[in-house]
Amino acid sequence: MVAVQIKNNTGADLNFSRDLELTFSDRPIMPVPSVQAANDLKQGVAIYLLYVLGIGQIGGTRDPYTGQTTGGTLFPWGPFVAAGNIIGASSANKNMRNEFTKYDLTNKVIHPGETVYGIVALRETGVAPLKLTLRNGAAVTPVPTQAPTSAPAASPAPTSTSGGH
Repeated sequence: MVAVQIKNNTGADLNFSRDLELTFSDRPIMPVPSVQAANDLKQGVAIYLLYVLGIGQIGGTRDPYTGQTTGGTLFPWGPFVAAGNIIGASSANKNMRNEFTKYDLTNKVIHPGETVYGIVALRETGVAPLKLTLRNGAAVTPVPTQAPTSAPAASPAPTSTSGGH
């Protein structure tokens, strides 16, 4: 997963999927669709059902010589922990899908001068520089920049010449 910031410095609208090419270590790559990335990275939920088997004993007395506990109440804590973990994992999976959808750059149109933020999922195991370049058919007209306007010079502040030091 890579978080990116892209600014369109051209004079035309750019479509991320059509007009831009992402390269990883000087070779072009295709980002993984956000839905697929969310499915690949989601937490397993069913595994938390194993906690249902958890039981503990509350209270009672323990004989220091034999190590046995007498009295007390068995408390099935497992179902509560399982339910909490299942709810937490399901909520985290939903939030991740929503973030991937919100910051998905697939077919995102970037207007001239606009800066967009996104998440790009890659199937790469190494670390290398990422570069984003315009494809051959993309418009390359640069956005005209305004020359900075100079502010009028401020007149010097009047000075007083009092000799009472």
